Amino acid sequence: MKFKGLQEMHLKKFANELLENQSTTSVRRILSCLRPIFYDALKDKSPFKDFKLPKEAKVDYSDVPDDEEFKLIYKAVKGTRDEVIILSAAWCGLRREEIFALRPNDLNYVSNIIRIDETYVINENGKYEIKKGTKSGEDDEREVSAPPYLMNLFKETILNGFALRKKKKNNNIVEIADLKGKEDKLIFAMRPDSYTSYLAKLSKQKKIPKIRLHFLRHYHASWLYDKDVPDLLAAERLGHDIKVLKEIYQHLGVKKKEEISQKIIELQEQEVW
Repeated sequence: MKFKGLQEMHLKKFANELLENQSTTSVRRILSCLRPIFYDALKDKSPFKDFKLPKEAKVDYSDVPDDEEFKLIYKAVKGTRDEVIILSAAWCGLRREEIFALRPNDLNYVSNIIRIDETYVINENGKYEIKKGTKSGEDDEREVSAPPYLMNLFKETILNGFALRKKKKNNNIVEIADLKGKEDKLIFAMRPDSYTSYLAKLSKQKKIPKIRLHFLRHYHASWLYDKDVPDLLAAERLGHDIKVLKEIYQHLGVKKKEEISQKIIELQEQEVW
C-alpha cells in the first residue's frame, strides 16, 4: 500500500497488533513518533488527524518508592545535576511536563515559591511544545512552596547551566547547555521524554529502585498524607481535584489507614468507664 493510501482504520489495526506484544506506554510512544512523520508528508490528509492514541494504562502504584527506597534514590543523585529535578517531583509534587517548562522568572526566592503556568507537552501533531497553563487547564496556574535548599539548587542550575553530556560516534564528548541567566529561557534544556529514558538507564547503572518522576510525585502525595496535610491543600499543591487525590490515597495510604483505625480504637477504649 502506498503511503498516501493509509487511513485511520489501518492505524487502528496496527495499534491493536502492537498491543498484543507491547505495553500501552510503548505503543503510545511508537505512534507518537509516527504522527509528525505522517503530518509532515500528508498535512491535513494525515490518517493521524482524528486518530486517538490508546488510553494510558492505569498506574502501577507498587513502583511508588517508600521512604527507604527514596533515600537510596536521593543518595544516588545528591550533588549531581539531577538532584534539583528529582527533588522538584519528590518534595514539591511537580509533574514532569511542568518541571521541564520552568523558566527563571517562575522562581520567587524571597517567598520560596515556584509558579507553574506552563507545560512542555506533545501537541496534536506529535511534536513537543510549550503550552500555557497547567495540565488542569489552559488558563490555570498554581504556586508551590519549596524549601530554601531546593530554591538554591535552582539558582545554581540557572547560574551554571543545565548540561546534557552526550557521546558522539567518535567518542568525543559535547556539552549541550541552555543559555545562562536568560529569564525567558527554559531552565532545563532537555525534552521530558528524553529525561525519562535517561532516568531508566541511571536506575540500572546505580542499581537503585526504578525512577520515574510520576512515581516521585505520588511519593510526595503519600508524604502529604502521612503528615496529615488537609486534602484541599494537598490537592491544590499537586494540581489535582479532590476526587483524583483520594484515588491516589486509596492506593498509597493503606498503612496510614491502619494507624488511624488503631488510634480510633485506643481513643474509644479511653471512653469506657
